[in-house]
Amino acid sequence: MYLLFDIGGTKTRLAFSEDGKTFEEPEIFLTSDNFEEGMAFIKKTGEKLAKGRKIKALAGGIAGSLDREKKKTLILPHLLGWQGKPLANHLREAFL
Repeated sequence: MYLLFDIGGTKTRLAFSEDGKTFEEPEIFLTSDNFEEGMAFIKKTGEKLAKGRKIKALAGGIAGSLDREKKKTLILPHLLGWQGKPLANHLREAFL
């Protein structure tokens, strides 16, 4: 049970995978430039996709770079409101 994410400069995609090989129909929505708003929508959408199933792990990508520990965003040219934010902590608190 995995939640897959792709946080792009324009759109965000989330999908649920039971086996880590295939995934269900993704939800696609506009990425908010506001980090808190974006994370709230990701949490709401992820919970909807999980349908009460336990999420074991998260995997995905973001349109920019992360710090060495892959916990905090660094440079996101198309998401200025997301720069310097603790992405990993927010995702962990929301889903794990």
